[in-house]
Amino acid sequence: MAKCMFCGIGTQTNEDALPRWVWAYLDVRGGAEIRRQGDGGLVRRIDKPDVRVGGPCRDCNSGWMSRLETAFQGAGGARLLAGDAPVLLASEDLRIVARWLMKTALMLHEAVAYQTGRVTVPGAHFAALKDGAPPDGTQIYIGGVNASGRDINFLRPIQLDHAGNPVGYVMAMSMGYLLAIIAAPIAPTAIWSRPIPPSLRSHFEPIWPLPLPATAIIWPRTRDLTVDGFDQAWSRVTWRGAVPAS
Repeated sequence: MAKCMFCGIGTQTNEDALPRWVWAYLDVRGGAEIRRQGDGGLVRRIDKPDVRVGGPCRDCNSGWMSRLETAFQGAGGARLLAGDAPVLLASEDLRIVARWLMKTALMLHEAVAYQTGRVTVPGAHFAALKDGAPPDGTQIYIGGVNASGRDINFLRPIQLDHAGNPVGYVMAMSMGYLLAIIAAPIAPTAIWSRPIPPSLRSHFEPIWPLPLPATAIIWPRTRDLTVDGFDQAWSRVTWRGAVPAS
């Protein structure tokens, strides 16, 4: 039996890729669609809000992952999704939000990778999240979107390669009013340019690594970006942000 993608010890079980409280909080009652990036062609339709992944074990799912869900909600997670008022995020809140976002992005990727394309995610990245934080070198940004507040989108992840070897990956998703971009290096010596399309930079706040000095931020900075605008800007970018350091 396959081992847990986080601890590497327990046996994988089918678990929710996206926590059920998110579906319920955003009042998502219909199904889900997986579409190709670019032409928007339908890849798969899911009849109800239920996306499962056979990745974590029961101990991880009911242990640190469950505690992370509680901590994320306590750090203002529900208000981030709802977008109905500015949210003050202190340093410890930012740590929790960053960890939750990366965990959720990796869970969604594992759930739909066979249909949308797989990127290389080292096992050490899953282990780092279990141990308490995104892996070293990861950059995470959040922004607000002007939307109905009911959409959940996971854009096709992009693998960054150098001389034929993977050196990093970038993932993006939106849930309700919350946008997130996660960029993580695969090569330990990879260096990054800022992994944000120029047209989107004014919409995002960096939250990981923790901003220095360690101060609170107000989210969102702006919310005049639409989901379509986000998707179009993302699709036009050629991601060449990571190369091995010399």
